[in-house]
Order: sequence, then structure tokens, then C-alpha cells
Amino acid sequence: MKIAFIGNFNKTIFFWKISEHLRYRGHEIFWITTSSKWMRWLLDKGVLQDQILHLKISEADSKKDSICLDLVSDIEKISGLKVKDAILMDRVVSKWDREKSVQYALYVITMVKNWIEKNNINVIFGETTWLHEILTSSIASYMNIYYLKPATIRLPSQRFAFFKGYLEKEIYIIYHPEIYLQLFEDAKKIANETRQELIKNHIKPFYWYNNSHISKPNLYYFLKILRKTYDALVYAKEDATIKSVKYQLKYEQSHLKFLRYYAEKLGRLFEKPKANEQFILYTLHKQPEASVDVLGSRVANQLELIRSIVKELPINIKLYVKEHPNALGERKLSYLFRIKRLPGVRLIDPWVPVHELIDKSIGVLTISGTVALEAAMLNKKAGIFTDMFFDDLSNVYRLDSTKDLQWFLEKKNLPWNYEDEEKMARIIMNSFPGIISDPISMPSVLDNENIINVVNGFEMVLNDIKRRKQK
Repeated sequence: MKIAFIGNFNKTIFFWKISEHLRYRGHEIFWITTSSKWMRWLLDKGVLQDQILHLKISEADSKKDSICLDLVSDIEKISGLKVKDAILMDRVVSKWDREKSVQYALYVITMVKNWIEKNNINVIFGETTWLHEILTSSIASYMNIYYLKPATIRLPSQRFAFFKGYLEKEIYIIYHPEIYLQLFEDAKKIANETRQELIKNHIKPFYWYNNSHISKPNLYYFLKILRKTYDALVYAKEDATIKSVKYQLKYEQSHLKFLRYYAEKLGRLFEKPKANEQFILYTLHKQPEASVDVLGSRVANQLELIRSIVKELPINIKLYVKEHPNALGERKLSYLFRIKRLPGVRLIDPWVPVHELIDKSIGVLTISGTVALEAAMLNKKAGIFTDMFFDDLSNVYRLDSTKDLQWFLEKKNLPWNYEDEEKMARIIMNSFPGIISDPISMPSVLDNENIINVVNGFEMVLNDIKRRKQK
């Protein structure tokens, strides 16, 4: 089959490793990238230039005449995603001049569609963080080909599935009638073991531990800032995923992270839970992050969402807002103080164990967080503000807006039941052992065992797609 991967910073290394195994197994591999640096890296690894689509900011204006707005409108209708919505999901392009951002989006659509047609691509694998990834998923939907995002199923976190399109609502389901019953029983066993581990040992997903550290002003910290500054000066004019120096100083402000962290600590910004207090728990998402900006784009302004929640809660119920431990020092202090000043809100110490808060709460609210899945497994109701692959569990409620909170509060906490176990088993039986990550933040992803596990997962899905095409 003809497969395209979308390179994404250091994850390109991991995807390339997977692609080499797939190429050895007979698949033809293509690439999409916005980075001249990673394009050179791929060329050095033996990828042919005509197998790479390089999307460059500078080309957007020169391709104006080749853009068909009727085509773009058709893609929007069929995919269900508006181009302007996709622009606002992107943490970098959304900060550009509006005309420039729209022109770049139209350029990406034109180039990617033509390239897919020219090379007769069957399947595209990528993430959905950046504009070109999100738009490519829409184009794939329009062209009736698969855009699959390999990502963890969260619990158990060392398994991954292929999510269809730019959301994490629908998992690719593999057809295997001959061994269905055995797979289903094995998956039920894994589901039960995972829940017991959560109850007894309060396990967290591997990525939580991997990112759970505080930046300190050491040599590595400053070298990282210098490297990002260098990339901004050299590549930002061509690569839409590189944050400019202006962006880094105005929005990201990573040079202030450790100062903010110590200011939060010294200022005693966070509180401990109060005994015998009724509360709803809201866990702040790290941001910018695709789990909010893309999956929950409709409610991505978390401050406004919290304000809306506060307005709907009865006087006798507090809102506990828990900062994400991986986001300490990343938000402006003024942002956290604005949350803290809201009536009936407590800004909770991020190091208070979340399972204790879940247990004592009336229920949990999150945009798309794993905490909703944890709550459901711990017999506690959870409200989510976007479609997710686990939103049909008994204790998980899809909220269209904060106006649904009264309805949510009236719901009872339900015990984990046989149907929930079966629903989790169906998720697990369509997932695979293996970790999807980049080798810089997690070097072990390149271990041979992980690579083989992941490649086998890719191959099973590709074989299933091929079988469906032949029907």
C-alpha cells in the first residue's frame, strides 16, 4: 500500500523507524513535512525527494491562482470541519495576521490534495496538533481515504489505538471474526486488571510521569531556550510549526517558567481541600495542547469555561480547580489569580492526589481529560465537553454546554458494571501493545521490542484496510 507519514519534530525519528519496517514489508512510503531541517534529515536517511511534500510558508502567496474555493467549501461540508476553525486550533498560525493564516491554510489544502492524488496515497498516519495535520485529516475524509492517528488509549497507557480523523472519538475497528471471542476475553481480563491497578495503586498514564518534572535554571534549561531561539530565527519564516521569537516572548515565555513556579510556591497560591465540603472537581488542562485546542476547540478558553461552570453551580457546591502538575510555572500568575477570585472556587494544590479528590467529590468535569476515565472506573460520574472514545461508559456524560450542569448534578454515581467492562474490552481489543512517543522525551520508544510491537499494530490495520478495499 502507499502510506504517508506526517513528520512532527522529534517524533519524525520514531515514525521513520516504523516506516522502514513497513517499507521492508512491501509498503511504499511518502512524507509530508513543514520543516527544511527534517526534510534534510529524511533525505540523509535515504528518502527520495519526490516522496516528500515540503509545505513552505513562502509558497502560499505564489500558489494563489491555483486555489479553488469551491473545492475548499466541498471539503468543509464533507469533513464537517471549517477551515477557520482549524486555523484557530493551531497555537502558532492562529496568532498570525488573519489574511496570511487563511492564505496559508488554502495553500496547504491545495498542495496536499494534489499530492495525494498524484501519488495515489491510500493511508495517512500523523498527529493532529498543527494546522497542516488537521487540514490533511479533512482532505482525507473528503477523498475517502484513511487519516489515522496512533495514540495511547490512556488506561492502560502502554497500549495504543488508531483514531480516525482529527478527534479521539472513533477508534479504527479491526475485523477478526475467527479469533473474536478469544481476543474479547483477553481484553476483558486486561480491562479488569487495569481497573484493579487504578483502585489499589492509583496508577497514572506513563506520559504523566514522563512529563512530571519542574524546570530548573540549569545549563540544559538555558541551552533549550537558546536552541528554540535559534530555530525561531532560522526556520520560523518557512515553517508554520516553529514559534517566532515574538511568539516565545509574548505567549510562551518559557524563560519565565521556573520564576513563575517559585512565585506560585512562595505566594501560597494553591489550597488544600476542606473537610466536609461538597465540591465538583475541574482539572485544568495543560495548554497549549491538542487535547484542548483541537479536541475541545469549542471550549478551549478554560478561564471562560470555569466562569460558566461557576454560574451554574448551586450556592452549597464549591468548584475545586486543580492545576495540572505538568503545567506548573507555565501560566501567568494573573490567570491563576483570576480563577482563584471567582466566587465558590478553590484553586487546589496540584500535588494533592487526584484519586482522593475524585473519591470525595460529587463528580468530575473535564474537557477531554483522562481524569474522566479514571472517575468512571472509580464509580464516580464525570462530565466531558467533547466527544471521546470512552464517552459511552455508564458514569461518563457528554455535556453540550455548562447549561447541562443541573442535569449532570442530578445523575447518580453508578457502580462499574459488566457493560462497562465489555465497552473497555472492545477498546482494548482494537488497540496494540506499544508506546507512541518521540525518542528525546522517551528514548525507550526506539527499543526493538517496542518498535516491533508498534509495527505489528500498523501492519494489522493496513492489512485490514487492504482487505476492505478488495471487497
